[in-house]
Amino acid sequence: MGTNDSDEQSLIDKGKDRLRGVTSAGRRNVRKATDTFTGKAIEDSIAEYTDVYTQVLLGINAKLEEESSRVDAIESDNQSLRIELSGKVQADQLLDLRTQIISLRAQVRIAQMIAVGAIVLSLGSLAGVIWIAI
Repeated sequence: MGTNDSDEQSLIDKGKDRLRGVTSAGRRNVRKATDTFTGKAIEDSIAEYTDVYTQVLLGINAKLEEESSRVDAIESDNQSLRIELSGKVQADQLLDLRTQIISLRAQVRIAQMIAVGAIVLSLGSLAGVIWIAI
């Protein structure tokens, strides 16, 4: 029983496809190894981490500025109320405003601590990536 031309052609096509797959896999592995030896992979990782942490820190900074402006606005309102209604505003209302200001200041301090923590974690991650690379 002999093989016909279409069976032989099919085997040739399968062989070509398999050879292409092996060749492309080999190229990918060589490229990956080259990137590892030249430091390109580490450079890409550092760039990715830097971009991510930069976005995080910019977001935290924007939130801190927003909260700081809110505190300033409340303090300004409080001051204008004191001047305008100095004799009419009861002491407990002033204490409520003072409590709100203190609460907002505490929130801003917490946000600042979170920002500092994020910076420390970012630097730690960067140091870890560099340490692993070395």
